[in-house]
Amino acid sequence: SALRAGRARRRKLLRELSADDFLDVLPLWIGTLQDIDDTLPVIPAAFDVVIFDEASQIDQMRAAPALARGKRAMIVGDPRQLRHVSFVSDEAMDEAASTHQLSSHRARLLDVRRNSLFDTGAAATRVTWLDEHFRSVPHIIKFSDRNFYNGNLRLMTQHPRNETRDAIHTVVVPGTRDEEGVNRAEIEETLRQIDRYAAAGATSIGVISPFRPQADALEEAILANYGPEDVDRLGLRSGTVHAFQGNDRDVVIATLAIDADSAAGSLR
Repeated sequence: SALRAGRARRRKLLRELSADDFLDVLPLWIGTLQDIDDTLPVIPAAFDVVIFDEASQIDQMRAAPALARGKRAMIVGDPRQLRHVSFVSDEAMDEAASTHQLSSHRARLLDVRRNSLFDTGAAATRVTWLDEHFRSVPHIIKFSDRNFYNGNLRLMTQHPRNETRDAIHTVVVPGTRDEEGVNRAEIEETLRQIDRYAAAGATSIGVISPFRPQADALEEAILANYGPEDVDRLGLRSGTVHAFQGNDRDVVIATLAIDADSAAGSLR
């Protein structure tokens, strides 16, 4: 009855339950951090263990409600993948730490803007390195292995048919960003590439950009040039890099929207 109620009513009813009431019936719960906070009573140490996935994208404040509900935590993540985004200022963190007499812990533990849940966990306990890679063909993952993992990955995808397969193709496109931050020449080339892969029989295509204006313009162009049936047939999806995290496509087209005059921050 509580779970079927509206959000405010559900929270009130859940506060009246004991941990045993729902864990006896459903001992395993899976969801987003928001789901957990909206659905489960706030009972300290209700679960034997709470497991966090993609922890490098979780900031400490969002993790706190789920952490409070567990006796132990397993934190799984990769600090070399996408990081969490936080707009908390240094001044706000200094003020909060001072108010609660935690200034001595501020730099090491409570830098919530820069330190993800993964960073905090890795600083507190032993880290188990997971070295097996199961997703990309060698030509793609070897770049990351060489540049970010010091050659320590074991490629579980490698076999004679793909060992020398060329899977990365670069197209140099003339053009610069306009006043809206959009590189129109790259968008036109992206549409040509979609048509090229579609003609070759691709059924799973993703289009990504690091920058929101370029991603929005891409989505607009795709919707103007392809109908719902085409989008479905091609498995076509576009968005920012953050929107694609955890997803995959047989073909991914990346439009960087940078040029010789781009700011240093954009290049980083």
